Amino acid sequence: MRVKGTGGWTAAAGLDRDLAAGIEREAIVPPPTMPPHRAPGERVLAEFSRARRVALRYERFHGRDVEYLPGGPSFVFGSPELVGAVVAGTAAMRMRGRRKARTMSAAQWHEYDLATVVVTTHRLWCQSDGDWKNFNYDQIALVELDASAPAPALTLGFYAANSLRLSGEWAAWIAVAVAYGAYGRNACTLPALAPLRSANPSAATPAAATAVNARGRSWR
Repeated sequence: MRVKGTGGWTAAAGLDRDLAAGIEREAIVPPPTMPPHRAPGERVLAEFSRARRVALRYERFHGRDVEYLPGGPSFVFGSPELVGAVVAGTAAMRMRGRRKARTMSAAQWHEYDLATVVVTTHRLWCQSDGDWKNFNYDQIALVELDASAPAPALTLGFYAANSLRLSGEWAAWIAVAVAYGAYGRNACTLPALAPLRSANPSAATPAAATAVNARGRSWR
């Protein structure tokens, strides 16, 4: 993990308080493996990676193309009772196979290998299976933070891409950074971040945040 702050949930609450008050996050040097093509003014705020002993689970919500290939014997020899039993068993097996194929092809969460997550002022970068994928904040339609699970989980919905879920100790910090990148100061009233504020009474209130600066996205 590389982020100028402390660890986990406490750091997330502190980041929420600072951004609501208009305090910008200090940038860090981008990791050497990160693609160089970034937007003008895009600054790296945090890096989370296995190399730095931070484990995050990375999932995408989508369907899959699953083709069912029916099996079973082509010819059956024996008594009528035996043939009938084999035919019935084969039919049941094929029905189960078709049901399983439909279940496997339905839209659901699929986990992928994740090496690095980088949070910038403009987007979220994920290095998965050797490739870098990026998710612009202006394409985010939904931000949800689930604090009830053993490890916090951040879910992001997009206008034109499959939903993304990150879970782990630092998911709450990423949720705060992404929320303010996507919604600017309006993030200080986002219900998804309410659990952080209930555990952090000193967090800035919406009124206080508005009094400091009523701008939109303070990072841009």
